[in-house]
Amino acid sequence: MENIKLIAIDIDGTLLDDQGKISQANIAAINAATQAGIKVVLASGRPLSGLRKALSQLGLWDTQQYSIASNGAIIQENKTAKILSEKTLPLSALKELNQYAQRYDVNLVAQDHQFTYNFNSPITFLTSRSLRQNRKVKKSISPSSQSS
Repeated sequence: MENIKLIAIDIDGTLLDDQGKISQANIAAINAATQAGIKVVLASGRPLSGLRKALSQLGLWDTQQYSIASNGAIIQENKTAKILSEKTLPLSALKELNQYAQRYDVNLVAQDHQFTYNFNSPITFLTSRSLRQNRKVKKSISPSSQSS
């Protein structure tokens, strides 16, 4: 393993089994990699708040490791929680997406590393589920604010 510097692992369907658990074999392999000085990065479509349980189980939460969240939109240093990179859509693009969502009767919720942005009133089940992950609704963008 001396040539390996970093291992990036997806969570859903890769690291987690069918019951949503991390196997003891995976935990042991990841521990062996970190003991060998290899960086282990969880890379997921989940928001940062959705990575914490797996990071804690693997002993990666409070270490000098990194996480890639929200399909690559956010890269965080685990130990300091410092955001190293964040690529988000501009508000104008979100407003355009919301117009499509309304046309097809789809709820639109956007997230960054800190907040959930709600485009629907009242707050939907999906938004309230995000809020249970210790997130706050920063701004509700109503249809009346759709004009650019």
